[in-house]
Amino acid sequence: MKLFLKHVNSITNFTQLKQQTGRGTFMKYKVFAYIGSFRGSNSITERVMYSLLENLSETYGIEFNNSIYTAKNSDIHECVGCLNCFNAGVCSLHDDMNGIKEAIKDSDIIILGSPVYFHQVSGSTKKLVDRLSYWSHILQLRGKLGIPIAVEDTNGGQFAVDYLEKFLQYTGAAVLAKVVVSAGKLSSEAAFDSVIRHYSKQVYNNLQAPAVALLQEEYYSQLRKIVSVKDKSSFERKSWDENGLFDYRSYSDLFKCHYEKHAVKVEQRG
Repeated sequence: MKLFLKHVNSITNFTQLKQQTGRGTFMKYKVFAYIGSFRGSNSITERVMYSLLENLSETYGIEFNNSIYTAKNSDIHECVGCLNCFNAGVCSLHDDMNGIKEAIKDSDIIILGSPVYFHQVSGSTKKLVDRLSYWSHILQLRGKLGIPIAVEDTNGGQFAVDYLEKFLQYTGAAVLAKVVVSAGKLSSEAAFDSVIRHYSKQVYNNLQAPAVALLQEEYYSQLRKIVSVKDKSSFERKSWDENGLFDYRSYSDLFKCHYEKHAVKVEQRG
């Protein structure tokens, strides 16, 4: 496995890249990434994430401002099931999650990466998802973009990446690509680079016109009905009312409106 432990610590020098490519306009995205691995610089999942961002920068001239969290450098407690987040929008636990939530809210793109443990995400990744599950009732990631990453040895990655994709979609994000890397099947650096280029191109293409999934349309329709009959003083109903989430015929319309607001900010950073 030593072949894949080369770590990418920095993204391209953009001034130099502009001179080399002649590109004058750069998109500047704020990225939040969580890597559910304790292996630090030995994490293949972390390398995949950095390599993907580097390739997008070098190939397509996209600049990223990254907030990177990992299982190793984050203190995330297990959810205790008190339901305070669903009922009041506030977690009863005290750890790094408040800072993580703010970093996600401030981002344009959310990357969730996990090694595959018995056909599922790692325990640290599951803790993060559990602690953010109430966001699915208020579509907190509306207008944002997501990239789930699963790194398997030889199998199980599809189950893990599907789970991360579902979380991103049910919380409101449009998924740009589902990244599954089979580290045990890659025989060379060239093979690794080829996989990264494949997903980089997919992300770039979908960045041109992000789209929501059919299940998000169905979920919005069902959730809209459920929240509409809740007490107007409840956390979820107040969140929908205050953010105008009832004002759209479809989730596509809702997402487009909020995404365009994000897109303006991205353009202004260019």
